[in-house]
Amino acid sequence: YRTYVDDPNRWFNDSVSLKDARRFEEARKGFQKVIEKENPTSALAADSLYFLSICYYVEGNHPAAIESFKKVVKRYPNGNRTAEAYYHIGLSYLQMKETARGIQELKRMTERYPNSQWTIYAKDRLRELHAMDEKKSLSDLKEATSEKERLHLYMGKAISLFNEDRIEKAKPMFMEISQQHPDFEGAPQALACLALIYYKQKSYTKTIRCYQQLIDRYPKNKLVPESYYHIGLSHGFLGNQDKAQDAYRKGAEFAETQFGKLSAEKLRE
Repeated sequence: YRTYVDDPNRWFNDSVSLKDARRFEEARKGFQKVIEKENPTSALAADSLYFLSICYYVEGNHPAAIESFKKVVKRYPNGNRTAEAYYHIGLSYLQMKETARGIQELKRMTERYPNSQWTIYAKDRLRELHAMDEKKSLSDLKEATSEKERLHLYMGKAISLFNEDRIEKAKPMFMEISQQHPDFEGAPQALACLALIYYKQKSYTKTIRCYQQLIDRYPKNKLVPESYYHIGLSHGFLGNQDKAQDAYRKGAEFAETQFGKLSAEKLRE
């Protein structure tokens, strides 16, 4: 029998739980342990550095968050979380009242990652700051009269609130997007964020319901492995071990994804 106490996936999993519990210093130590142990090019190391940075951001230590997010950008220039790291660098400068620098970073991010979902959110922040050049701003505002653009703007605000841990304000926004606009491209992410809010609040039945809706509505979405993993965790907290194992088995089928690996690790416990 193996407990896998020295497995980096276990360290990562425990650190995410500590982060969600707002035990940021302990979470950072766990993520740092993964970074030091794992191959620097691995997805687990990249995700650990990103979440370590998020800990600083949510804690309000914006200078440390900037330094840490810059490491994400430097080490993983083509990574899945690089655009998101740039976005948070810009937000961190804004939180520090260094508005000009924040605008500069957000503009740079929109130029480097024009097709990223996070570029949409960055443009939303820039609009709010009246930071787009006059021609672009007028053009964007005209486009914002469409339902799609309004939804992107609304989603961007919800994401910002979520990332600032103002989850009670973000919750009804994610709920509205996921329930009233299921065909919107950001709806799966809205459902996932809503589920994570319930998970943080230990409302595990609602967590399961939201993640299951995501799976049923968007079976090919990249958030499906994460959904199965958190369904498994939630059933575990509710004492439904058979259902937890079933969710982990389904999640483990996505073997190449980070949450697929975490689900497989849970099955080995």
